[in-house]
Amino acid sequence: MKSLLKIAVICLAPSVAFAEPDLHRGGLSFGMNSVDGDTTLFGTDYSYDGDSTTFGGYYFVTENVSIGLAKTDGDLGYGATRDNLSCDVDGTSISASFHPKRTNYFTGEGNGYSFGIQSTDSDVDCEDDYFYYNTVSSDDQHVTFGASRGLGDGLVLTAGFASNTDDFLDDRIFSFGFTKMLDSNFAMGLGISLAETAEDSDGDNTDVTTLSFSGGYLF
Repeated sequence: MKSLLKIAVICLAPSVAFAEPDLHRGGLSFGMNSVDGDTTLFGTDYSYDGDSTTFGGYYFVTENVSIGLAKTDGDLGYGATRDNLSCDVDGTSISASFHPKRTNYFTGEGNGYSFGIQSTDSDVDCEDDYFYYNTVSSDDQHVTFGASRGLGDGLVLTAGFASNTDDFLDDRIFSFGFTKMLDSNFAMGLGISLAETAEDSDGDNTDVTTLSFSGGYLF
């Protein structure tokens, strides 16, 4: 269950900038995520899927440093193969990032990158048809790296990498996406993330693919 917990919370990790006068200082975003995963528990393979929502925001306290906060809620289900085990996911994440170079999201111009740290507190409550009930809590820290490339006309390509500090590089998340300014300060985003947890002492591990759609406001 610990492997599931490590990747169950989908949190925002934006890499943005405002080094020039017309660049934004922060933003708010609401995202809807579709989760599809495979996990090995005690030597047996299982598949699961589910949905989650994420609300978050970030703000640049200096020209190069941003802080962020995100809240995620979701449901995951294993189906009949695990007695219809279903899990409720609840997580809160805080992050801090340093941005040596940045992209203009309003115009879709320039390249940027960032690196930082993200701390996530999460709870997973699971129950099946036979009244099995279990709650697992976790406090995880991830090292993060983000990159962005402006494609013009308010369109930006983004990519990211995150790894748990306890299993650095073995426990990892890759993400890719596009952000498009729609009108004035409003934007929409599409993305995909691929996550893999390190194998624990019981031989358990998890692979997860998450598709995301989000809308946001930049200021």
